[in-house]
Amino acid sequence: MKRFGLCFALCIVIAGFNLLPVTASDSPVPDALPEDFGGKTRYGYLMDLKASYMPATVFRDTVKYGESDRDNARRAIELLILATTQAMEQAGAPDQYNLYLRAYSYDLKYQDTKDSAFKVQALDDYRKTIEIGGGYAQADFDRLSALELAAAPLNWQISQILPLDDAGDVLGTAGGNLFYVKSDYAKADGRLGLGYALRTVQNPERSALFVQVDLQGGKARFEVLKRFASLGRTQKVADLGEEAVLFGSRNIQGNGLLYATVLVLKEPLVLQVSVPDHAWRGPGFNMDPEDLALRLAGRFLNNLFDSARSIPPGEDGSAEDIMPPHPLPKGGPDSPVPEKLPADLGGKTAYGYIMDLKSVYLNKDIFTGTAYSQSDQDNARRAIRLIVDVISSGFSQNGPNAFETEIRGFCYALAFADTGNPSFRLMALNDLKQALSQGNALAKKQYDELAAPLLLPMAELSHGSKGGYVVWVQEWLSQLGFFPGEPSGVYDEATAEGVIAYENANGLTADGIADIAFLLSLYSKVDDGDALFYAK
Repeated sequence: MKRFGLCFALCIVIAGFNLLPVTASDSPVPDALPEDFGGKTRYGYLMDLKASYMPATVFRDTVKYGESDRDNARRAIELLILATTQAMEQAGAPDQYNLYLRAYSYDLKYQDTKDSAFKVQALDDYRKTIEIGGGYAQADFDRLSALELAAAPLNWQISQILPLDDAGDVLGTAGGNLFYVKSDYAKADGRLGLGYALRTVQNPERSALFVQVDLQGGKARFEVLKRFASLGRTQKVADLGEEAVLFGSRNIQGNGLLYATVLVLKEPLVLQVSVPDHAWRGPGFNMDPEDLALRLAGRFLNNLFDSARSIPPGEDGSAEDIMPPHPLPKGGPDSPVPEKLPADLGGKTAYGYIMDLKSVYLNKDIFTGTAYSQSDQDNARRAIRLIVDVISSGFSQNGPNAFETEIRGFCYALAFADTGNPSFRLMALNDLKQALSQGNALAKKQYDELAAPLLLPMAELSHGSKGGYVVWVQEWLSQLGFFPGEPSGVYDEATAEGVIAYENANGLTADGIADIAFLLSLYSKVDDGDALFYAK
């Protein structure tokens, strides 16, 4: 234990670290750890200090944060460095949680002072955190280690790299037919997002495609964003950056529609281009949205790294907000359910807190049963909004997971039962299918209940059947490798053989009939390109 403390002390002396000036005594951040943590653990108290006074952009965003915010951050940084070091000294060994807090503190200190010694210490602590099991530190390590590489493009806007005329060249239209659209991906922490839509169509929001960039995301962010691939399916792409994949993505930009998305890693930058599938593939466009996404990504990267290219003025500020958010009902104001996640969760994790909300307020028949009051339903609406917001925010940072995807799907299903809005049903089905593809069997019952009414009209297809429903079955079988030919709309011998092969592979009665059990199973594993959504 003494050796660990001595080593750290020597490191400080050798590196020549200097404490930042102590700010005024009226700061809400104490000079030392209090004896009473107000019912929290020591670590919980430190986490609250970090959350309250040490936002990631406190030294970079001079508009959002003032000098008093930065003074409070400096005091909190010094307190966290001291407290985490003492905790590890007392334990006789480093642990991932205190190491990460200390790394984050040195990271901010480097941003404030530009003293490279703090960067070295932050990177060392991030690396040690990862080595002892804290994989969540990888993104911070990648970002900090790549800061010098990203210095050139830090101040550009997407519209400077891909102006309307350049986007129009790829899309086969004049730049004057396009306009910029706001993207919910744009963040103050180094994420850029911008959309492009057509003025020449009746519903321009359906044509809106999006370019989204993480300036310093690196490999870690690339891997996180790959998790958004619909049904977990990605296709490798050559000749774009160090690594690139193509996949379908859903439940983005505030709607459930399918987007053809290309994701590119060109260290440290991570680029996404997403093109709405149904709109650009359909009548009036007749284009391949995957090809459009790939060509737009290629044009963007060529423009960005073309040193001879003159940079036009940015126009991101002129972007219009046209995307329909499909907002969840708010519920009544007089409710025990808060609008936002409270700062004090009563010792629970955020996941534990929202699971309690789900258990208390979200009975499955809350909007269809007769035993519930208007107050009960308003509480449910507020709980749904909060749970969806918390889960979606977590996905934005860390990517989706099978358990919370199923919970969000359940919430969207309740919103559909409440409002009858088919967009909520689509988003629920997307989440439930995603959860099933990731191995969460809990999603199956809810999925079956939502999908069955959509699939029943095409049930009981068999040898000799004809029409559009047969085309769908053939296309879906083809996606999974059970139908080798081109969809014909005729339920022929090859179709029946494909159905039987699928039934045998999935534990169904192998009779060659596309009954409801077969359709539910098949539809859960394929992407229909929103055919069912637009058909209804």
